Amino acid sequence: MKGSKKISTLNLILAIQLVIMIILSITLTATVTRSTKKNAIEHMQTITDERANIILNYVENAEKIQ
Repeated sequence: MKGSKKISTLNLILAIQLVIMIILSITLTATVTRSTKKNAIEHMQTITDERANIILNYVENAEKIQ
């Protein structure tokens, strides 16, 4: 009897550890995903702004020449 109680206690500890690891993994994955998405959007916005500047400069220079 005593041996089976130790096994069930060990199983309980392992189950709690598994739940904590799953929660930690989900939280970490969500954080990394959110950060990556934010950085990608900022990068695309920077590229868009730079291209808009290039086009604006080209148009301004073309108008000066005429």
